[in-house]
Amino acid sequence: MAWSWAFDTPFKWTKQVASYFGGTRQGMVISWPGHITDAGGIRTQFHHIVDIVPTILEAAGIQAPATVNGITQKPIEGVSMTYTFDKANANAPSKRDTQYFEMFANRGIYHDGWYACTTPPVPPWILGTAKLPEINDYKWELYNSDGFGVAARTAARDARSRSSSSVIIGYALPDITTPPPHPCACRALARAASRPAGPGRPRN
Repeated sequence: MAWSWAFDTPFKWTKQVASYFGGTRQGMVISWPGHITDAGGIRTQFHHIVDIVPTILEAAGIQAPATVNGITQKPIEGVSMTYTFDKANANAPSKRDTQYFEMFANRGIYHDGWYACTTPPVPPWILGTAKLPEINDYKWELYNSDGFGVAARTAARDARSRSSSSVIIGYALPDITTPPPHPCACRALARAASRPAGPGRPRN
């Protein structure tokens, strides 16, 4: 546990706490000799592990197959990260605008530079020994993401934070507060993302 916690520095909490970056954020190194010329460059765009396959496919110039052995494939949910390879795009806006995390009822959702998350009620190493709150009784926090981590918790009186919070909640909260069959069961944000875009509901 001590090593796990150390590797999560400087983020809060640790693995199994999906609502905080300490439980989800990982560094990534990409090397492509002869193509990526910005050696040692750092990028802070927000991306997810599902974006790795689209990145490889685009770099290789290959389209994702529509069928494999006669079986229709689901569309790939990720977005390519190849746009970040160019030094000129080092500070370009992230092409992934929304990402949802959940584990053991701890939930977090990133959207357009903002991060809303539930406060973990108990440490992960004592899960199962204490009753968890009802799914709608978790406290929520709102942070502004600074590209690498999260800034200080945003005050509720800040108009921008209220606006961003409203968009996040209006977009996903109905989906992520519906009680699952079991606290360990995850609900994919794909349900919300698949709905038509409309006022206050960004397209993923």
